Amino acid sequence: MKDVVVAKNYLNENELRSLGQIVSGYLDFAERQAEREQAMTMKDWAEHLDRILTMSGENLLIGAGSISHEKALEKATTEYKKYQQKTFSEVEKNYLESLKVLEKKTKRKK
Repeated sequence: MKDVVVAKNYLNENELRSLGQIVSGYLDFAERQAEREQAMTMKDWAEHLDRILTMSGENLLIGAGSISHEKALEKATTEYKKYQQKTFSEVEKNYLESLKVLEKKTKRKK
């Protein structure tokens, strides 16, 4: 259930690779700044990330958005529960498979 609210879990392969590349570049820059003993504020870091995203052609999200963190978590959890109701657990899948096997065996005996 914990994974349901982690946004990166919903990325496709290309999006996940892009995210990894951006994070890697950002961390390389942070390491370089530390080696140079260059102090940076959170504002500096945010501005640098915006520049990286802009230079790589990504769209920036402006502002904090209109949906609270709590509402987003609530929505993700609700949607996951709906999804769970539509899918079978491993136990249920195994049970159905067993029924199919038994059905085939009884048909052969006739």
